[in-house]
Amino acid sequence: MGHVGGEDGYAVISYVLAGLLFYGGAGWLADHFLHTNFLLPVGIIVGTVAAFYMIIKRYGHLASTAERSHDGMDESDPHGGR
Repeated sequence: MGHVGGEDGYAVISYVLAGLLFYGGAGWLADHFLHTNFLLPVGIIVGTVAAFYMIIKRYGHLASTAERSHDGMDESDPHGGR
């Protein structure tokens, strides 16, 4: 598994908070103007899913890169250092 540094940890937290606040806020506004009660929870769920998608998209490659380096394989060397 890849190592996530301190700056990366703050970035992950920022993605989650931004997703919750942006999509939750959009859901709240839509609920307010459309006089409904279900769009805030939908916005929070969509924001959370979008945040985790972005986190996995950005940091998901760390584990596979670390495993290749550990196994002696390097992406730039197609023969694995032979």
